[in-house]
Amino acid sequence: MEIFERCVVKDGQLFVSPEGRWAVIGAALWDVEAAAKVRQLSRPEGVLRAVAATAEGRVLGAVTVRRNSYVADLTTGAALCGLADETRLNHSAAFNAGGTRLMGSAMGYGDEPLGLWDAATGASLLSEAEYPRAVAVSSCGRFAVGAHGAADIRVWDMERPAERLVLRGHAGAVTSLAITAKGEWMASGSADGTVRLWHNRRWDEVEVFETRAGAVHAVAMTPGGRMILAASGSGELRLWLRGKTVPLAEFSLGEAVAQCGISADGHSMVVGTASAKAVFLGSPGRAGEAQ
Repeated sequence: MEIFERCVVKDGQLFVSPEGRWAVIGAALWDVEAAAKVRQLSRPEGVLRAVAATAEGRVLGAVTVRRNSYVADLTTGAALCGLADETRLNHSAAFNAGGTRLMGSAMGYGDEPLGLWDAATGASLLSEAEYPRAVAVSSCGRFAVGAHGAADIRVWDMERPAERLVLRGHAGAVTSLAITAKGEWMASGSADGTVRLWHNRRWDEVEVFETRAGAVHAVAMTPGGRMILAASGSGELRLWLRGKTVPLAEFSLGEAVAQCGISADGHSMVVGTASAKAVFLGSPGRAGEAQ
């Protein structure tokens, strides 16, 4: 598969919805598969930390302003609910697919900086006394995962939140996490230069993908976990098919990548660079569903 650059959007901080369909770039909503701007959004006051699309078609944002954070409807700019306990989210924040749960860390406030909240009410569902570097939540909201600057990954089952599973396998700090929209698979990227694929029902390691490009900064997957995308700090992108450790495609941007997303059909990708550019990438063959 050949990968080619489709378009570049300058001066736009990038956030990708968990299922990979939508990207918020600056104050605009983009369709990832079409690499097309859909509409301008009403950005509320504050710093955007994460975005998600709901089943009803709304675009939600987690916003930090001064000492607090709240969930906002980015299509209208309206604040929907504040997060409990005067939480101030930092950059480690993520919605689940569907936007019903929000997980993140609250920098500098309280003794329990890691939290999971109900995105509709702001109610606290989980709190832990650790600062995560990366977080993710399953679409059903039952499982939450976090990495805390070490090589292991913590897993919380919300039906038994007191019990915590620890996944080990990486040789370096885990820097990024992604759970598929269907909830069956998780990918983890690490400073050790690998991406590891985990099965979320058994919580065992299924595959290891070598990037050969240094530390992994971001990972993303198609909804069913068939395609895995990784971006490195050096700007190298690798795309794999589950079950194949040889990359399906490779591409170099030449600058550090902080965020990435992939469409459901696997033929369109978007990455956010350290210089606040959003770059859309696509493949010539656009038929078929990756899942």
